[in-house]
Amino acid sequence: MKIFGDLIYDKLFPDKIKRFTSDEYVIIENIIDLLINKFNVELRHSYKKDLQNNYNYNYNYITEEIRKELKIGSNILTLNFENFYCDKKK
Repeated sequence: MKIFGDLIYDKLFPDKIKRFTSDEYVIIENIIDLLINKFNVELRHSYKKDLQNNYNYNYNYITEEIRKELKIGSNILTLNFENFYCDKKK
């Protein structure tokens, strides 16, 4: 039972599964390394963004985003990995 609002509850009782686990990070990096090594792809841009405390993004329960931008020949491929967390599961 939650006594406080969601934002206060999240600050008082943080939950580790709201972010990517270390195993998930390794899987993502392995996928990117495989693409770079196997298909001669260039990593152009990479970032990780914590959306857990950003109200504008948190309405859809996406708590963390990893974005990788790859250059394949003259084409750009953007891969988005998003962590979805919702405590209102039925």
